[in-house]
Amino acid sequence: DNEFHYLPQHYHYLYRGKGFLENVSFYEWVTTTMIIKKKDDKKKKETKIKSNIFPFDKKHVLYETHEQKLINKYKCPILAGSPPPHLHECTNIKDESSAKW
Repeated sequence: DNEFHYLPQHYHYLYRGKGFLENVSFYEWVTTTMIIKKKDDKKKKETKIKSNIFPFDKKHVLYETHEQKLINKYKCPILAGSPPPHLHECTNIKDESSAKW
């Protein structure tokens, strides 16, 4: 049960589920959500409605154990690394650097 899964943000975004988060852009999703571990149902207080917590799609690896929570303070995404390689619009030919990327 103590397995560690490394999953990139775009994987979480892909399986963010239907409903409220369905029409949110990737950058908006990254800045407004965090992934939290689901609390045990026995420990949940039924008096408080969790309107800012959303389940992942059932196809998500962490569907059973984690969920998405909207946060109050926006995060600022920092783009790191080199940009994707430029492909010529007129051809389907990829150069060597594009194939490596």
